Amino acid sequence: MVLFIILIYTANNLYYAHYVSPNQVEEARKIDDQFWDKSYENIQIKNKYKLLIITTNGGEWAESKYLASGAKNLGWDSKIIFYTTNGHEDEILKYDPDFIIFPIGIDYHISQAIVSHRSKKFGIYYFPINTHIKDLNFENPQNDLFPTELYVFDESLKPNIKFSKMIRHSDALLITDKGIKIIEDYFTSIHRKFYGIRVVPSVNDNSLIPSKPQHISLIGLPMKDENRGSDKFRNMLKMLTQDKILKTYGLESGFWFIPSSYQGYIEDANDIIATLNKNGISLIVHRMEHFENSAPTNRIMEAAAANSLVICDKNPFVIEHFGDSVLYFDINIDSEAMYKQVRGHYDWAQANPEEAKKLANRAHEIFKEKFTSEKDLIRIAKVYEKMLEDEKKMNLEFPYKP
Repeated sequence: MVLFIILIYTANNLYYAHYVSPNQVEEARKIDDQFWDKSYENIQIKNKYKLLIITTNGGEWAESKYLASGAKNLGWDSKIIFYTTNGHEDEILKYDPDFIIFPIGIDYHISQAIVSHRSKKFGIYYFPINTHIKDLNFENPQNDLFPTELYVFDESLKPNIKFSKMIRHSDALLITDKGIKIIEDYFTSIHRKFYGIRVVPSVNDNSLIPSKPQHISLIGLPMKDENRGSDKFRNMLKMLTQDKILKTYGLESGFWFIPSSYQGYIEDANDIIATLNKNGISLIVHRMEHFENSAPTNRIMEAAAANSLVICDKNPFVIEHFGDSVLYFDINIDSEAMYKQVRGHYDWAQANPEEAKKLANRAHEIFKEKFTSEKDLIRIAKVYEKMLEDEKKMNLEFPYKP
């Protein structure tokens, strides 16, 4: 038996090591965003669902709040539980959710009683995937090949390892990276039906109108990041702070170098949107991984949802989807040049407030058309109904259960 397990594990590793060529990676990235909806586009959904969201802090907490608000707008029920289902089993079973959404890393904290529940589990992964399969170290999600203790949550694990572990607990995947096609091919190789759609971090719909562009908002600056944590970007922020036009929000430790800009930590996700709307201008900058995978940060969605004027780095996703509704700056130039670009956009908005509002509203309309949480929840419900439909067909074809 031990030899058999070792052979399976070795075969899987060999598959990963030789499966993906650079050309296959490039082809996976060229797939149209809507590709992942084709299998579900004609699926009918119900008017109401029960959604359970298991979340953690930071961006995942804000996302859970946006999803919950989106569910409310659709007339659905929703419940948010922080970090683990352990100790909440009776509460969850009584609630009886149709499907559960959980972000990367939370899969280890779904207790067995909930794993066995009728609900479908959607693992959501906003971090860009390394599409070289041989680097992902997947485990076969159909087999428990390793001792349980290896699945204990570990913050130090690399995101791709967390992702590979999440697969084994998910009925369907919600993935930001276009490389999701490679994941489908992997599922095919192990004879497991793949259910998944491409999603990006988003915000619930609203009807905010643009306000006067008064200050530049910056939300949630991390301390360690090749772009946002670089000396040249920080120096640029120092210049904006000296001009008294920058307002920053998030963890105070992230803005130690510009304390006079710091306005505090915003706990409620809807208050983030209100704050961005009030200040009128939002500054958006992405991690290097976002650039490499043409993926957006949630901050662009918050800014567009807030109907604020957006000043953003030249992220390919933003350029593709928001076009000239956004003002751009180059993250790769020196501090002084970067400052002049951002400051130039700010000065233009001050001189042309009505034109700035029109630009903000154009980005807002693109957001409402493409990226609201409500639209994503409807897409997720279609995946859920497709899984139920396939299960029903399977039971009709193979009714015998030992």
